[in-house]
Amino acid sequence: MIKEVQSKRHLAVIELICLIAIVFIICIMILGEISRLLSKNQNHYMLQQDEKVVKAAKRYFSAQDRLIPQTTLRIPFSELKEQHFLQEDVVDETGSSCMERSYVRIHVVSAKEVSYLPYFICGSEKEKDAEWVPEPSISVYFSSSSIQKTNLVMNFSGGVTDTGREISLDTYSFSLWVFKTPSMDWEEVYQADTYDFDRNYSYSFSKPLKNFADLSNVTNVKVEVTVQNVLGERVDSVFYFKD
Repeated sequence: MIKEVQSKRHLAVIELICLIAIVFIICIMILGEISRLLSKNQNHYMLQQDEKVVKAAKRYFSAQDRLIPQTTLRIPFSELKEQHFLQEDVVDETGSSCMERSYVRIHVVSAKEVSYLPYFICGSEKEKDAEWVPEPSISVYFSSSSIQKTNLVMNFSGGVTDTGREISLDTYSFSLWVFKTPSMDWEEVYQADTYDFDRNYSYSFSKPLKNFADLSNVTNVKVEVTVQNVLGERVDSVFYFKD
C-alpha cells in the first residue's frame, strides 16, 4: 500500500514537472512572437518616416540649382522644416524628436537622377562615429567543375538601409583573366563594358564562360567585378576558378 502511494506521488511530481516545462516553452514562444511583432511595427513606422523625409528632400532638391553628377551633400531635417518642405517634426517610435541632428544624404547620380538616404539620430541616441552608407553586394559562382562547361553566374543587390528601404543598383562591369603557364602570370582576355541595371534592387547574370574568350588548355580563371549602387557606394571583388 505504501509503495503504491509513493508510486502515485512520484508520478504526480513527474506530471507537474512536465506541465511546468510545457508552460515555460509556451511562454518563450509567446514572448518571441510579441518581440517579433514589436520589431516589425517599429521597422514599419521608421520606414514611413524615411519615406516622408525622402519626399521632402526631393521637393527641396527640385527647387535648387543643378548640381554636378557624382557629388554628395547633406541637408539637416531642421532646414527641410524651416523651408516648409517638411510640414511637421519627425519623431521616432517612442515620440523622441529627430529634428536636431538628423539629416538627409543626397547623392547626385547623374544630371537626371538623385538618390536620398536619411540618417535618423533621435532623442538621446548617440551619434555614430562614421557615416554608414549601404553597400551593394556581389556573389559569383561557377555552375560546373569544368571550365569548358561552366556558366559564369553573378548575383547583385543594391543594399538595404537601417529602416529597411531597398537601394537600387546603378552600374556594373567585369573582366575575365586566365593564368598562362609559360609566363606564369595572369592575362586579361575579356573586358566588359559598363552596364546599367535599370535601377533594379537585385540582378542575376548567367552565361557560358567560354562565350567570353577562348579557354582551350586553360585551368585557372579569375573574374574581377565592380558594382555601384545609386548612393555612389562601390564594391570591387575578385573570384577564382580552378578546373
